[in-house]
Amino acid sequence: MTAGATADPSCSTCHTPDLIDSYHIAIGRPDPNNILAGGTNANTNAAFLAAAGAVPEGAAVITYAIKSVDVVPDQSSVKRLSIQFKLMKNGADVVFNPFGGGAKELIDGFVGSPSVYFAFSVPEDGIAAPADYNVTASGYIKNVWNGSATGAGAGTLSGPDSSGFYTIMLTNVVVPDSATQVTGGVGYTYSLASAFPLTEIDLPAFPYSAVNKQGGLIVPAPDVFKVATGFTGRHVILDNNNCLKCHVTLGAAPTFHAGQRNNGPTCSFCHNPNQSTSGWSGNAKDFIHAIHGARKRTVPFTWHASSPTDNFADVEFPGPLNNCTACHVAGDYDFSSATSVAALPNMLPSTVAKGHYDGSATTNPNGYFTISPYVVADGVTDYGLGFSTTNVGGKTCSTAAPCNADPTTLVKSPITAACSACHDEADDIDHFQAMGGYFYAPRSTFLSAGAAKEQCLLCHGPGRIAAIADVHR
Repeated sequence: MTAGATADPSCSTCHTPDLIDSYHIAIGRPDPNNILAGGTNANTNAAFLAAAGAVPEGAAVITYAIKSVDVVPDQSSVKRLSIQFKLMKNGADVVFNPFGGGAKELIDGFVGSPSVYFAFSVPEDGIAAPADYNVTASGYIKNVWNGSATGAGAGTLSGPDSSGFYTIMLTNVVVPDSATQVTGGVGYTYSLASAFPLTEIDLPAFPYSAVNKQGGLIVPAPDVFKVATGFTGRHVILDNNNCLKCHVTLGAAPTFHAGQRNNGPTCSFCHNPNQSTSGWSGNAKDFIHAIHGARKRTVPFTWHASSPTDNFADVEFPGPLNNCTACHVAGDYDFSSATSVAALPNMLPSTVAKGHYDGSATTNPNGYFTISPYVVADGVTDYGLGFSTTNVGGKTCSTAAPCNADPTTLVKSPITAACSACHDEADDIDHFQAMGGYFYAPRSTFLSAGAAKEQCLLCHGPGRIAAIADVHR
């Protein structure tokens, strides 16, 4: 044996290019806190999760395509949601297994499936055509295929047609004549409890246990969406390609929604102005700004905090906070485009508080630290029920006759909601309110006859003395 260092050229004897590539594929392990492994998180990955562009040898790449989204009458002339779609495996159309012939899954070598997902708007708070979604509906494709889907997720599946497209119609969701912005998509599945995501299970390198549903491989397929025929879509102010410059695959690392809900513009499907948790708004523009604006904020954003000391205040945006076009579509974030100007009077206020909150570490040890400091969290004060299109709290509600939120719910006005996500000092809030904005105000005050309206654009509109684009460059 010869002593001494080995020359660099000798490395390639063992570390061949193929071996280096195979050992350095970016793959995340199953989240040990997933509920199927005994943890508490249902909205995470129980499978190995591939990073964007990281496809292990032999793994399949699944993609989705949409031919059309439509609102169609059923046999009783009730308007229903319909979507024509297909899955492709390595570029080739997927033909689903026939149900009833012994097959338990849509595709051989896989378990689970994506969902078809829809969002639209119905009148709310006196606004006939809101600029924001306020209704969602979805069907888990596997359950529609095998006939087990019930409730709002029930539907029919037909096809494929000559181009390989299947059609799903949701049979229990009514689309009223008042509906606007109807949009549908494919993907979006992530709940381990109710809608297991499409997972490849035939790869020896990523073993899958059918007992506890751990393992297998997910190569996240990009979500796709399309505006329904005859409808105008929601104004788009976010460019998903900008999101991917940092996140690469939205939700894969850091993990949220297990990489399955990976399209920034359609975060607003669910994260609409009526969503709130722990006294914080779950509206997309509110929480995304609040997370990314952590170093500007003076009040820690504790929405979904994991401990009293671990919250979104730790997030560091990788760039100047005033570079709005790092995420946004140019011209829309600053109300200099016709679409954003048209949307402004129809934007809904962001709901920040409904129900009641328990801020006691004794009686709410796992959640007291998530609650906003702007609400009364005595476990008694009740802010009331939020907007609903399904029966709630003794109220009869539907998409055709929605129930508006209780007047005691708390809201932030639309522009104030966006700006206060970063500019949250007391002087900032005073300024918003002095200019007609509302911050954690009762909905009844915001909606009252003669109530002040936001005058922000008098100074911050395009070409004004402190235009949004000028002060955020």
